[in-house]
Amino acid sequence: TEAIPTETTEPQPTWMTFPADRQLTARQYFVFDCENGEFLTISGAEDERIYPASITKLFTAYVANQFLHPDKEITVNKALEYVYVGSSLADLKKDDVVTTRRLVEGMLLPSGNDAAYALAIAAKGSPKTFVDEMNRQAKILGMTGAHFANPDGIHQNDHYMTFRDLALLGMLALEDPVIMQFAGVATDTVAISGEEKEWKNTNELIHPESQYYCPYAMGLK
Repeated sequence: TEAIPTETTEPQPTWMTFPADRQLTARQYFVFDCENGEFLTISGAEDERIYPASITKLFTAYVANQFLHPDKEITVNKALEYVYVGSSLADLKKDDVVTTRRLVEGMLLPSGNDAAYALAIAAKGSPKTFVDEMNRQAKILGMTGAHFANPDGIHQNDHYMTFRDLALLGMLALEDPVIMQFAGVATDTVAISGEEKEWKNTNELIHPESQYYCPYAMGLK
């Protein structure tokens, strides 16, 4: 007879849920062992420059958290002027009052570029000053191959990281309690200035209904 599942039943390993003839379609990828500090597999050289896109928001959150208390209330204003048309958004409105914590969630779930700029301005007064701080901290933290040009990850030729930098960023994010509060949240209903918003995480690894679902994934970006 078939065993009756219990609450302690181990989730089925991801490699068992995909067809045997599955193919890797990602152009760039790596698996990094945080405990031993080594790459187990990688699609290029460790110091190869790549464009991090919205993974940038992990570092934006990390840097902003150095300057802003998680429960500090921030008024969304000039931030919206910097957001590119067609960007992914947390659907923030002018004069919305949002906490640092909620803006971090707005970056990690719907990948809101509006939330990224709101945090940048609140933390350092302007996007440019914040980006300067990102680059300063990156060097101190050992991300020697990284250069940031914006807080949201919109493509620019001078906005890049390396595989090694991304691995370091992942480890930093895992140690940040505000980031980890939301990194693994699949969906959330949030109230901002009296309006309810439905936020869905863009990370398909953590959605149980997704074909890419991995029960062991902790999230991040």
